[in-house]
Amino acid sequence: MNFNVNFNVRPTKVNKAGLSPLECSISVGKERKLIILPRKIKPEMWNQKFQMVEGNDAETNEINLFIQTSRTKLFECQSKLMMRNIPVTVETVKDLFTGKIKDKNTSLVTLYQEHNDEYMEMRGKSITYAAWQKHSTTLKHIKSFLKEKYNREDIQLNEINKSFIESWFNYVRTTLNIGHNTAVNYMKNLKKICLRAWNDGIIDKNPFASIRLSLEKVDVDFLTMSEIKKIYNKDCHCDRLNQVKDLFIFSCFTGLAYIDTAEFDVEKHIKIDDNGNEWIYKKREKTGILSTVPLLPVAKQILEKYEYKLPIVSNVKTNAYLKEIADICGIKKNLHFHVARHSFATSVTLNNKVALTSVSKMMGHTNTKITQRYAKVIESTLVGEMNDVANLIKM
Repeated sequence: MNFNVNFNVRPTKVNKAGLSPLECSISVGKERKLIILPRKIKPEMWNQKFQMVEGNDAETNEINLFIQTSRTKLFECQSKLMMRNIPVTVETVKDLFTGKIKDKNTSLVTLYQEHNDEYMEMRGKSITYAAWQKHSTTLKHIKSFLKEKYNREDIQLNEINKSFIESWFNYVRTTLNIGHNTAVNYMKNLKKICLRAWNDGIIDKNPFASIRLSLEKVDVDFLTMSEIKKIYNKDCHCDRLNQVKDLFIFSCFTGLAYIDTAEFDVEKHIKIDDNGNEWIYKKREKTGILSTVPLLPVAKQILEKYEYKLPIVSNVKTNAYLKEIADICGIKKNLHFHVARHSFATSVTLNNKVALTSVSKMMGHTNTKITQRYAKVIESTLVGEMNDVANLIKM
């Protein structure tokens, strides 16, 4: 299909200064579209045959350069539309030329970085820190995968296919030794970027169309109250371990996740009600939902110990130290910081007959269905309840 660009200055459209607008006509087949360009020219100086302004002064040279640049850009628009499998019409050429179709990068890393930069700008407003962080981590792993697998810094989005996606998932699971569900979440993050490219017309098909992502059912691990007490009462004879131990116990009695504990500020997040009760009011970084938790004596004791400034180390170090603490305390469970939040939901609250709706509010959940997965009954509680039943039905 023929594609033509033609410039014109009409003497019938002259303003009071004797100038006419520079027009550009783009043609695709039999279709034609007019664009008024931001230049005005004296009609008598326009040479229609050579598509240029006659003269040799600085202003004339600048206008002729503008015409040449505009012509080049319009032909580039045609090429970009073809590469992105967007139909080349007078409308799409004009839209790309005038910026209505955003001329996005067509490579994975650059588009993903653009996405993350947008998230960074919205952080703390409509986007949580956790959402930004998970995409930043995914992009970091994608970069390492491209370097190791292809010895490349970036890859074009139209090169991404089912084979690439499966290879990336295998890399995350084996080379990075990341669990199935976390790896699936990384896959979902990549899928989001691919869908963005597909919806924007950068690629002509969705590479995830035949990929099925499913999470494995995982039991929520938690500590019993006796295990919590064992950790609480244990002196690890090491400042770094004792500090992490105290942070973990603080979370066990507040339900705060690691990021919320790290950002905990007494002046901002502790309020006293009319009856003198102290409460923690803090929006969760992950969801932006407000957690409302009474400040229990154990948690207050830990705050007082550190003069209301909790000692924070990185999440990675915290989880590494918790494994040492588990060994010292003889706890065989896989101890990581989020176990404290699970323990708050089960051992500290639900198994002490705190209502599910109350626990949901303290956990900062959007609904009680999320909280329901924590509603487990510790074996000792079950035995006690069944003994009560047995006493009632003695024959």
